[in-house]
Amino acid sequence: MTQPKNSIDIRHDKIVVIDAANRLTRMLANQIRDWQVFTVIHTAKVTSAELAAGNYRGIILAAPDPEHSELDPNYDLYRNPELAAAGFAKAIPEALLQTDLPLLWLIPTEAQVEFFRLIELSDRVGAVFYPVDAKVAQLTANGIIRDFVLKTCGCAADWSAENFIEDTVTRLRAELGSRQVICAFSGGVDSAVAAVLTHRAIGRNLTCIFVDHGLMRLNEPEDVERVYGRGFGMNLVCVNARQRFYAKLADVVDPEEKRRIIGAEFIRIFEEEAAKFGDADCLVQGTIYPDIVESGSAGGKLVKSHHNVGGLPDNMQFKQLIEPLRWLFKNEVRSVGLALGIPKEQVMRQPFPGPGLGVRIIGAITEERADILRSADAIFREELAAAGLAYEYSQYFAVLTDMRSVGVRAASRTYDYTVALRAVRTGDFMTAASAEIPYPVLHRVVARITSEVPQVNRVVYDITGKPPATIEWE
Repeated sequence: MTQPKNSIDIRHDKIVVIDAANRLTRMLANQIRDWQVFTVIHTAKVTSAELAAGNYRGIILAAPDPEHSELDPNYDLYRNPELAAAGFAKAIPEALLQTDLPLLWLIPTEAQVEFFRLIELSDRVGAVFYPVDAKVAQLTANGIIRDFVLKTCGCAADWSAENFIEDTVTRLRAELGSRQVICAFSGGVDSAVAAVLTHRAIGRNLTCIFVDHGLMRLNEPEDVERVYGRGFGMNLVCVNARQRFYAKLADVVDPEEKRRIIGAEFIRIFEEEAAKFGDADCLVQGTIYPDIVESGSAGGKLVKSHHNVGGLPDNMQFKQLIEPLRWLFKNEVRSVGLALGIPKEQVMRQPFPGPGLGVRIIGAITEERADILRSADAIFREELAAAGLAYEYSQYFAVLTDMRSVGVRAASRTYDYTVALRAVRTGDFMTAASAEIPYPVLHRVVARITSEVPQVNRVVYDITGKPPATIEWE
């Protein structure tokens, strides 16, 4: 199957952000996108040929954070502006200096220097020192980076959701013509936006296959049919495979094994359904830019493999893989979704893991336990929405633990499950702090769960940050 090219099919002015092991790289690239200028992330191993092919207007080099100083033998230069000025030609990757592009060097340091001031190192290279614990908002507050992008590099601020939709629809129509196309539709934000965008381009030539594995949130399969099947008039094939997944997952408690089984079974079912459309030779997936960067497919270092990046077998019937969102950050995907007319409650929905509730059920997965968690999770989300907090927190959900405890219901002893609630605030999902949900809201959530979900007699609230915990429990 032909993979999408890593060449950038974006006709707008572009800035390349070079990541030399700096924690702010992705957030900075995203911030520049908010200024309506397109950005691409590369590692410090980028070649001069790649830079030339990218047709960039300027370069931002994010130097290593102190904990990664071993990656750069010239790290001592980052501790002192005078040293940096004298030795920048040794510290900056040669390929970056072989271009004629303006370059801004961002240097995190623990040294006592003047921060957030532009230092001109040459006629085309400038540097800015900043404290190692700074956030992107502090780094961009004084306008140096914005002026570099818009004035020094002369970038036009014309990158927008509307322009992206217009350009992508035009490109997909020309590329796909009358070909039949299949979309792997999970119901999540990424695959939904990719499907609606492709549908706008080729209409009924797109068929979406949605596999209900029995681990979706309450009413999600019905919402998929209502919003996308009837609302957008898309060809939507809904496959009820709940019992098939429950049978495969019986007695499996290891979270990684759950993920493996759910992923493998999804692929098998998708293959079976896709084979019924023998004339379809293109596959649409909702891969987004962080997937590409983290999977090392766009010059980024490998952080983890993503199911959307090379996740389906190469021996499937499809000749071409279409990833219309592969250059978008998550917030941009949401903006495009809203601009396409997808309801806000669908576009702004909570992040949901690929295996669904399967990794929010601690221990064995059964249909009964999935139903218990579905109900508790729905109550939690309903009460936050009723309190005006639906979009206040970065992520929130319920977990069905494998712990049972003694309780009292109607003057009788019970021995039932404990549900854990989790809500966090985070800017990058790399670190997170627990959200301080008002106690009256939590009390209402607890009262409803313990009265409306009879198998639950205890609710706890997880206030652990990340680190040491992860956001998800499994």
